[in-house]
Amino acid sequence: MIDQTNIKAILIDLISAAFDTSATAVEWTISELVRNARVMEKLQEEVQSVVGMERMVEEKDLGELTYLNMVVKESFRLRPIGPLLVPRECREDITIEGYWIPKKSRIIVNTWAIGHDQNVWSNNVEEFYPEDSWRGT
Repeated sequence: MIDQTNIKAILIDLISAAFDTSATAVEWTISELVRNARVMEKLQEEVQSVVGMERMVEEKDLGELTYLNMVVKESFRLRPIGPLLVPRECREDITIEGYWIPKKSRIIVNTWAIGHDQNVWSNNVEEFYPEDSWRGT
């Protein structure tokens, strides 16, 4: 039986995991911006033109900050916080790309491998280059 102490421990784990993943995503994005001055300058120009220097970025501004969206997505592609997604169970027999997956199989998606596949992205898959990786998405 789960008692109050167990519930508290589980909640603390969930809350700390939420903070940790968000902080890690921000750290990786800032790290890539520091390493890529061209991207940093372009992002700064966008923020200055959309928001200005008189106030902080607000949630209502996010829809207009398209380059910021590309930078965040590129950071997630190159440095995923969880390289493997939570395991899933296949609900029915299926064939995907020539691979037969029987019902009840445990499926683990490798997001790191997807984000680093040269056949999907480009030859410069290891570079932080938001414009190239997120064409039209």
